[in-house]
Amino acid sequence: MRINATSSMRIYPNFVSEEEEASLLAEVEPQLKRLRYEYDHWDNAIEGYRETERDSWNEQNAAILKRVRDTAFQPNAQLLPRAHILDLAAAGDVSRYEFTHAVLGGEHSMWRGEKLPRRRRIAVICRERPLPEHRE
Repeated sequence: MRINATSSMRIYPNFVSEEEEASLLAEVEPQLKRLRYEYDHWDNAIEGYRETERDSWNEQNAAILKRVRDTAFQPNAQLLPRAHILDLAAAGDVSRYEFTHAVLGGEHSMWRGEKLPRRRRIAVICRERPLPEHRE
């Protein structure tokens, strides 16, 4: 089943500026550099990654993440206190697993028949606590 992504999400162009992106990266990079890329995830759904969590940020980055959380979540949402940081190597990938999307590895990253050059990808992910009916 294919759905129109814009019917279920909002796109905010330049929501995080290049300067803000650089600020976030500068803060997490020293922590990431101490980690090695992993290739043996417990469920084989991801390879070529490093990950960590962070709950304290400098003032500028705390304001950026507050803006993200305030926009992405309902006012009464119970958010997890730590942001999850995922660094995916250029050749790393996240397979579909139980989801309907994937992040393809470097050689498989194509758009309309054209290979897309890829460098590493870093995601800073804010999450809501699971609802009781979704907890294991």
